[in-house]
Amino acid sequence: MQDSLTTETTENVDSTYVDNAGSTENSGTNDSLYSGDTNTPESEVSDSVFYDTTTDQTTTDQTEIDQTTTDQTEIDQTTTDQTEVDQTTTDQTEIDQTTTDQTEVDQTTTDQTEVDQTTTDQTEVDQTTTDQTEVDQTTTDQTEVDQDTTVVAENGGNVINVDNDFGGDLKSAIAAASDGDIVELGNNTYSASGVTIDKDITLDGQDGTVIDGGGSSEPILNITQDADGATIQDLELTNANIGINSYGATDLTLQNLDINNIGISQPNTDGQNNTGINLDSADGFQVLNSTISNVGRKGIGVGDTRGGTISGITVQGVNLAAQHPQNHDAGGAKFFNTTDVTLRDSSFSNINAHFIWNDTTHGTTIENNTAQGVGNDYIGYGSNSSIGLPIYGLYNEKSEDSYVSNNNISAIDGFTAFNSTEFSTQTQSLDTNEFSSLETGSTDYYANEQAEILVATTEDPSQAGFELFAAEYNSQ
Repeated sequence: MQDSLTTETTENVDSTYVDNAGSTENSGTNDSLYSGDTNTPESEVSDSVFYDTTTDQTTTDQTEIDQTTTDQTEIDQTTTDQTEVDQTTTDQTEIDQTTTDQTEVDQTTTDQTEVDQTTTDQTEVDQTTTDQTEVDQTTTDQTEVDQDTTVVAENGGNVINVDNDFGGDLKSAIAAASDGDIVELGNNTYSASGVTIDKDITLDGQDGTVIDGGGSSEPILNITQDADGATIQDLELTNANIGINSYGATDLTLQNLDINNIGISQPNTDGQNNTGINLDSADGFQVLNSTISNVGRKGIGVGDTRGGTISGITVQGVNLAAQHPQNHDAGGAKFFNTTDVTLRDSSFSNINAHFIWNDTTHGTTIENNTAQGVGNDYIGYGSNSSIGLPIYGLYNEKSEDSYVSNNNISAIDGFTAFNSTEFSTQTQSLDTNEFSSLETGSTDYYANEQAEILVATTEDPSQAGFELFAAEYNSQ
């Protein structure tokens, strides 16, 4: 788990405001100087005394002028002094402004320093986060390694590598394995058929792992009743009579398989030959996310089984050469004498037989499947092209309590997408489906009606099976 670290930086910038206001009011007083002549009548002038008043007045006037000059000088000096004051104020203002500007520069520098520090801190945080992420990834990787180790430990078994431990000899590697072991195959092609799995092991391939049966008449993998719980995964099986044949093993898991080119070169209508996967008495099985293609008779068949799931499979290219009659066990997927088996989320195409055949079963669920082009690949078996008709996309025959939901099936003209016989129709549940054509209540064909109904209605498949009417069936 990676924590997200977020650093939020807030910059506070102080703004300094400087008000420069200076004013000087100069007031001047202008003295008015008046002078005038005094005309005294000559009769009034004394002979003995002569006053030169004009000179005194002039002196007085000069004194006043001098005073005025002195006053003006003082005014001028005052003005000069005020100018100097004003200059000083201006100079101080400029100094103050410079100081303010420097303060702002210093503040900006401080802010930038804080930003740089924040960036440095964030870089360290990011580096720490990166380092922690790498640590977390390393921990995750180690956890995955530990998980793989734990799986092996929990299984209580060993890992056997077919290539490293047994030089690519698959049969010897499996023979040496014990319950709980994992048998690992490499990115190789192994030539083998008739490989017996008789213990609870995991046969684990990888991308590119192929087991080539070499055209053998045997199954490639033959699983016995001693292999309860075994897993087969991540393999391609090709070129043999049967891909996987299992009898009596319960709780099997078959997943991520590619099974192809099965039962083509050696047609055999007996038993369960020419089949991709055949499961008999396989209670609790799972077949998941696999592809079955180019098969002579049947993609997957399940019989005498209680409980199991098929999910996410693709079946295509079955019985295209009409090597098997369509009304005798050919098909994309066929169930017989099963209880509570589910087929879901799967796809069927290019099949010259019933695409899905639910035959004499109890409680089958068929949902979310697609089957397209029913009848497109029809070729009759043998010289009579009518043998095998009709074929259906989903044929629900002589089965009890079937649940059919959300399937999309289309058929060409002359063929039917869905058909349920009279016995099946009585108890089946049809939810929403898309069928291009539909028939219900069609005729049931019995070899032994009482015995076959008993098989369909008995919930435990081991209590009633094909043996109850085998003689009558084989004599037809």
